[in-house]
Amino acid sequence: MTVSARLRQGSLSQETVKLNYALALKTVVSGKQHFWCGTWQTGPEHPPEAIYITVRDPKNEAVNGALHKLKRGIPAKRVTSEYLMEGINKWCTEEKRTVLSPDVEEEFVKYVWHHMRQKQRDNAAALEAHKIQLGLEDAKYQLEGHYAEFPDERKTDDELVAIFRKLSVWSSVISSEQRRIASKKRHEKEERLIHDKFCGDRGAYNRWKALNEKVAHGRIRDVSPQLLVKFAQWLEAHPDYLYPGSRCIAVESAKYSLDAGNPMRDYASVTMTHDDVSKEHMFSAIGSIMEGLSSGSITVTLKLERSPQQYTMTDKYPLLVMHGCQRLISGSEHPIVAINGDNLVF
Repeated sequence: MTVSARLRQGSLSQETVKLNYALALKTVVSGKQHFWCGTWQTGPEHPPEAIYITVRDPKNEAVNGALHKLKRGIPAKRVTSEYLMEGINKWCTEEKRTVLSPDVEEEFVKYVWHHMRQKQRDNAAALEAHKIQLGLEDAKYQLEGHYAEFPDERKTDDELVAIFRKLSVWSSVISSEQRRIASKKRHEKEERLIHDKFCGDRGAYNRWKALNEKVAHGRIRDVSPQLLVKFAQWLEAHPDYLYPGSRCIAVESAKYSLDAGNPMRDYASVTMTHDDVSKEHMFSAIGSIMEGLSSGSITVTLKLERSPQQYTMTDKYPLLVMHGCQRLISGSEHPIVAINGDNLVF
């Protein structure tokens, strides 16, 4: 019910109407733009440059709330409210239309809502562009050494970004380019081999390559006598290659060690400590315990990112990488029998 209708029914006094008119007039003349939310549409004569906006549809509470905050000068707490307020200001500065009818109200709400969504899309696009730029700089830094060898194979920024959009991960872009450059390097090496050792005869090189592949996939008795003689000469120069040693000396050469498997248990007072195995004080802590014990057992729980390599010590070689052994799983428990240098002996 408008103010004029209520006045005709006598529900409003003359003083209340005058007070409302005075407040409305004060609000209108205080600035060129006037925002309000509600259903009150009557008032005194207002200047033509004033813009009246009312939102009555309850489905548009977000725009209604932003309009209410903008009218009272309440700062926006969320980014979406700030974008809605910007859309309202943009409507008043660009469209310069009063919103009083339902049709114009729907158009106004769509205009403000579209402005908010567009700002969100622009921000997301700017953030995505920033992430792509950071990934591009990192990829160019890692590929600089490969491109320096083959300057003609260098990819432009646009080409690297296009590869990234196909693969979705910058690490895949880097590995793809590394494989491509490595293939180019193998091709260059092959061309030099054909030129230097085969005098440019590609057919002779292909026959030699096919023979080598056949030998590599063949059985021992299918190997040519020339390669057998060559291998025999190499094995004669390295007679101990297949015999790394007769026993493990990791425990007997260790500074700290324990006799594991002692059935007797001594529940003496022991201070429990938790140390990081990647720190040097971990070895000193275990060593201090081993110095006071002649037998017993110490169990550690490994926490690691990747399984480290395992080594063995023999009476012939001080350190050898072990192959085919059980992997060290993060979180698993292992009994420690000795500390040899900076290595735990399991």
